[in-house]
Parts: sequence; C-alpha cells; structure tokens
Amino acid sequence: MVLVGCGDTGDDDDGASGSSGEGGTGTATSPTTTASTSATQTDGTASDTSPPTTTQTTTSSESTGVDPTEADTSSSDGGVQPGDCSQALLCDDFEDDPNGQAPAAPWVVSTNQATLAVDTTMAYSGTQSIRITTDDGDGTYRRAYMSIEGAPVFPLPDNVVWGRMMYHLVEWPAGPVHWTNIQGEGDVPEMDFRGLYRYGGMNDGALLANYETQGAATDCWRNSQTAMPQGQWTCLEWHFDGNTDTMELYVDGEIVDDVTVVEMGDGCIGHDTNDFWYAPIFDTMRLGWEHYQATSAREMWIDDVAMDDERIGCPG
Repeated sequence: MVLVGCGDTGDDDDGASGSSGEGGTGTATSPTTTASTSATQTDGTASDTSPPTTTQTTTSSESTGVDPTEADTSSSDGGVQPGDCSQALLCDDFEDDPNGQAPAAPWVVSTNQATLAVDTTMAYSGTQSIRITTDDGDGTYRRAYMSIEGAPVFPLPDNVVWGRMMYHLVEWPAGPVHWTNIQGEGDVPEMDFRGLYRYGGMNDGALLANYETQGAATDCWRNSQTAMPQGQWTCLEWHFDGNTDTMELYVDGEIVDDVTVVEMGDGCIGHDTNDFWYAPIFDTMRLGWEHYQATSAREMWIDDVAMDDERIGCPG
C-alpha cells in the first residue's frame, strides 16, 4: 500500500564514485541513471572499469489510498501512534504488489548484476516484502536500488526528510567492503554539483556515514564502532536536515551517535568542498544495496517503508 501526498516530480541522476573509509580504500564508479518517473529500470552488463548506463522500461502501476481492512491505529485524542505511517507522505508494505515483480509506482528500480523484486519468502508484516540479491563473481560493483524520485515525497517545504524501513540482511561482507543502503540526494544550492548523503557499512560490518558528490571530488566518511545487525529484522530510521547539514541514523529506535554528522565527518579522499558535507535540496531517496569492492553474493529483505518530513518511528 502506498500513500501519495503532494509534490513535484524530481530529476534523476543516479550513482556516484566510490568507497570510503579511513585511509581511502580503492574506488569504483557507479553508473548514471537516466531520467524516469514511475518506471522499472534494468542496467546493461558491462565491465567494472566501465559501469553501464541505466535503461528504462515502464511496467509499473500505481497503488494509492488506505487499505480499508486495516485496523485504526490513531490514538484516542485524534493523533497518530508512533510507527503508524498512514498519514506519512509515503507508506508502503508491498502487500498490493504482484509477487516476483518490481514494486509498483512511485518506486523506480535500478539494478546492476543484482535483482530486486516483491517476494513472499519472509516479511516483517503481512506476507510480502522486497527481496534483494546480488550476483556472485569477481566484479567490484553491484547495485539494486528502489528509489523515490520527486512525488509523493519531494520537494519538501523545509528540506528535512525522515525515513524508516525494516531491513533484514542475511550477512554483511567481511573485510573492507563499502556498501550503501540509504541514499538521499539532490543539487547543492549555489554550487555546481550534486550531493549524496549515505548510510551503509564497511570494515567487517561497521556502520558508516558517507558523503559523495557528482561534479566535485569528495568521498567523505565517518566511521562507527556499531555493527550493522545481520540475520534478523532491524528497524533503520534516517534523518537528513538540509538546513543544518546534518544526518542521523537510528537502529531499532536508538540513535547511533558515532554516525551522526553535522557539517563534517572524519575525513575525505577528495577535498573540493574543504571536507564540508554540503547538504543538497533533497529530490531523491534510494533504498537497497550498492557495493564498491569485490565480495560474494548478498541477500536481504526490505519491508514497511515510510517517509515524511517528521519522524514516523518503527512499526509495532
């Protein structure tokens, strides 16, 4: 089920270079995604030194409104209970999407040597979720993203976005493999580049905040001592504030302080911004998996995704 709010359609400019981490490990450049709205995208195959350009097909149908069979989760005083996303800009449990297909509009799916589709193997709620798998092999780059590009989430009146998803990663990669699960992006005001706020992990599963840019050399990081949970359902919440150049991550309702970034992190590989993490005007949010060094095949599930301009909380 998707709840659609008001908003204009944003432009798509997917992908950015790199892996981040202390000492600057080797990088791989991700492909560029062509403009699309409410579409399913599938990347062509190319070598890791020359990543592919995304092509698109338009095979999704939109699902809107509230499921009348759902229980009323509003509080007795007319408010909304924590975790209830029925009034959020986007609220999707994927129950209305055909099994085995890409999630319906407004999601845009983009893959590179990976798959992303509705699945019934496991779910946090209901019977369906999104299953992501990456191909095994020697390639350094894999991607499976489902993205909101523009409406119903963007533009945001105050350029502040909150999101949450239930996430089940079977096993994170060992060693210095950098991956991304959450990417908020847009054009940086008064500057000629695009900024990407990212959360994922690196270095034997440790959480990682990453700032990347398209049109400037950065690839900045802030390391964490907290490991990404694996082998279980986990609530991931993120908060990106474009007014204060701030990004925050919550795991199962608790903030992870050592990946909170306000203006600057631990370091950068490139220094075109003097290591400042300039926030963009957010117009796109990408969820899923992207990694930048060689590793074995990965498998994970996503369920109960929500986005709004206020905190939603984890589902009950």
